[in-house]
Amino acid sequence: MPDRLHSALDTTLVTSEVQPESSTLFATIDDLQWQLKDLKTKLSHTSRPPPPAFPASINTVPSDIVRNGTEEKQDSTPQSQSSASEVYGDVRSFAYSMNTADSRLSSIREPTATVDTPGDHIKTDGSEDTLSSPPGSQLPAGTQDHNTKDLETFSVDTVTQLLDTFQSVFGVLHPLSQMESLKSNASILLRALRRSLWTQPTRPGECGLLEILKITLAVSLIAQSGGQTDLARALYKSVEPVASGATFCTTISYDFRTFLLLVAFYHFENGDLVLGCRTIMFAARTAVEQGLYRREKLVNSIPNQQQRESTIRLLWSLFVLDRQFNFAAGLPQHLSDSDIDLPLPIDAPYLTAMCHYVILGAHAWNTIVDRNTLALGKAPSKQALTYFRYQLDQWHRDLDLSIRFDATVIESDDVFFANPVDEIGLYTQTLLYLRCNQIQIVILRPILIYHQAAQDSPELIVEAVDIAKKSIRVLQRMAENVDLYKTKQVILHHFLSSALALLFLAVAYDAENQKVKNAGPALMPDISEMQMGLDLIDRHRATSESADRLWKCFGPPRQQLIRLGILRSKHRQPDGLRSSSANTADIGGHQDVSDDLADFDPQFDYGQIDMEPINSLQWLDWGDTVFTESTDSFGMPSWM
Repeated sequence: MPDRLHSALDTTLVTSEVQPESSTLFATIDDLQWQLKDLKTKLSHTSRPPPPAFPASINTVPSDIVRNGTEEKQDSTPQSQSSASEVYGDVRSFAYSMNTADSRLSSIREPTATVDTPGDHIKTDGSEDTLSSPPGSQLPAGTQDHNTKDLETFSVDTVTQLLDTFQSVFGVLHPLSQMESLKSNASILLRALRRSLWTQPTRPGECGLLEILKITLAVSLIAQSGGQTDLARALYKSVEPVASGATFCTTISYDFRTFLLLVAFYHFENGDLVLGCRTIMFAARTAVEQGLYRREKLVNSIPNQQQRESTIRLLWSLFVLDRQFNFAAGLPQHLSDSDIDLPLPIDAPYLTAMCHYVILGAHAWNTIVDRNTLALGKAPSKQALTYFRYQLDQWHRDLDLSIRFDATVIESDDVFFANPVDEIGLYTQTLLYLRCNQIQIVILRPILIYHQAAQDSPELIVEAVDIAKKSIRVLQRMAENVDLYKTKQVILHHFLSSALALLFLAVAYDAENQKVKNAGPALMPDISEMQMGLDLIDRHRATSESADRLWKCFGPPRQQLIRLGILRSKHRQPDGLRSSSANTADIGGHQDVSDDLADFDPQFDYGQIDMEPINSLQWLDWGDTVFTESTDSFGMPSWM
């Protein structure tokens, strides 16, 4: 026994002496592993499309964290902002199309641009020029950049102005009855807000006007500033326990359901559609559990007609957003058409139009888009497409006169956006015009995923390309009006990204066909609208997190187009595969010189990819990640 005790003591002493050295060794090994992982990530991003993404808390670690057990203070921009496109693949369906286009362009080993000697125009030392804000990046007149946590500078006028900002961006689309109460009680609520910003609610799950004001101001600050601010984050953090604490509540009030709708808007603006979908799901599911989507139950529960009409508008907003957010995120919808037994909303023409729109969109997708048929090289039937166009035309005819748009005027009238008399009417009409284009783009875009289907249906691709170009031109003219475009970028960028994704697929298809003898004419001989869309994103990305996320997502296929000479770099005009690319006008305005480092990344090896030539079966795996059975709602894209 003493020998065993003596041996144990010796072992303990030896272990205690070796422990500091082993800890240092393990820390060094761990650090080297992280460096190796970062290197592999960089190499994989230059050679193939990004892999399926997972939440940051599971699969990624910020590179600016010291991995020896201590953490440095990270950048003021939260990780969900800076890497949203990497975490979820930008969680919108256009990202899958971009992956496909990038992979196809990577397989073309015929570089025509001079990339081995970038020249004196491109900086290679990693330095960046200090530039002023690009055109169109200024805040609208009469607004302030409240990138601070101090509410003492807030006045009642400031609160009212932020509420007006919310109303102009989201309120005109989804009317909320609490807005008038917030404005009339702004003075009292502001005093309470200053006292309660840093305090946690005593009873999670409760909600009143103060919580609604906090999250509304957070949404407005992000819309006004173009991205997350310290104050917006602080406001959200102060009400986050209110939302998370209601998970097991048996009943949800009307105010609390409105609060959840606003929380979903907050996550939507931050580019986190997954959390937005989850929030909408909870609000909608509890409404179904309470029977509020059934007409008889709603009348018995809310006898007051005015309150009942407000509730009906809110319930329809949840239905529309459930379709929009989940389609955009590639997640299954939580509300089906059979769940709804409500009259259409009153005094909300835009919301009424969107109710019909999402139902039409779901039916069109389920009846027209069939991956099995497309994989066999068969395009959608002409009869189904004809009926779809008839339904879309009928939807347009049934629009209320206050929101009915004239496509010819929007596409050709330069004065339409210059001096708007009714900015709200212009905004809603333009949105509905873009949605009309969007649903056609999304229905036709899957054809380009399957090469054989695209070869057999060139007329449908040309039609889709023409629609996408129209959307980009309208967005470009709309962006010239800073007040109209600035605060609504998050919504408008959904249409821009979808249109650009289709154009990238069309260009990739043409680039592949040029390698084949006796190939037909190019589907998109002019890429000026593609350049226009990219320049539009580039102009705003310095002050817009939404634009910056898009720019990063379009980066890999854009590099491939520059390598092939199809898309020019910022300072040189290479000889492209098409003569039209040499005549593309630069609409980008003031340009950051450091962008060229992304054009010709020294780590980008243009000869490392060895893929088979055109093969109609080559992209079936890509299609499996994009589409599901035509009768299943899972994976439906964002036409909303």
